Amino acid sequence: MRRPMATEFRSNKPKKIDKIMTEKKTGSTSKGENYEVFARDNPERPLQHIGTVQAENKELAIAHARFVYSERIWVELLIAPTNSFSNCMKPQLQGVVGMA
Repeated sequence: MRRPMATEFRSNKPKKIDKIMTEKKTGSTSKGENYEVFARDNPERPLQHIGTVQAENKELAIAHARFVYSERIWVELLIAPTNSFSNCMKPQLQGVVGMA
């Protein structure tokens, strides 16, 4: 009796299972908004960007950020929607940036 190959098992899985497995591997879903996560571990230190989470609303983004980035003790943890940021410096913008 011949042993089935791994690819044969994969092709028999329903599409929904493949989608769930992809989400688990990549950490992303097709729904929701991206949120940037900032934190500080000491009140005297500046905020630092520690990552991004994706969630359907702000409350879920907060919960997800608290869960994912709980490996350290933070004194402050903030999220902001990625689309709320404005570019102030990039090659396509005209003008000079520097000290006056």
